[in-house]
Amino acid sequence: MNPIETVHRYAMCDGKGDPTAHVEVVNRVGVLWLTNLWVTPEQRRKGCAVALMMAAVAAWQAHDVYLQVQPYTDQIMDVDALAALYRSFGFSPTPVPGIMHRPARPWVGRVPPEEPTP
Repeated sequence: MNPIETVHRYAMCDGKGDPTAHVEVVNRVGVLWLTNLWVTPEQRRKGCAVALMMAAVAAWQAHDVYLQVQPYTDQIMDVDALAALYRSFGFSPTPVPGIMHRPARPWVGRVPPEEPTP
């Protein structure tokens, strides 16, 4: 691991302690990337990915976060469907193809700052 990189992992395990799902938030030189969203085939479509995304997004809501839309390699998944999942968590496309961004929302849970009037 790069000495200027830190990794924060959010994981779920089964009753035996074996991992069933995880996602990571990686700080690469001050830029946060949500990466490695993974769920075992047996646990897919049970809400694990949504629960992990909720935890990671909530923990890092005061920071800008980026991600790359990249489906599982062991299962065919529509890239547009995956991007729609990420959009539901506040991510939006950037000018760089396949990269999405979620802006910092330090006011979540409080009154948001007023929008400037034109």
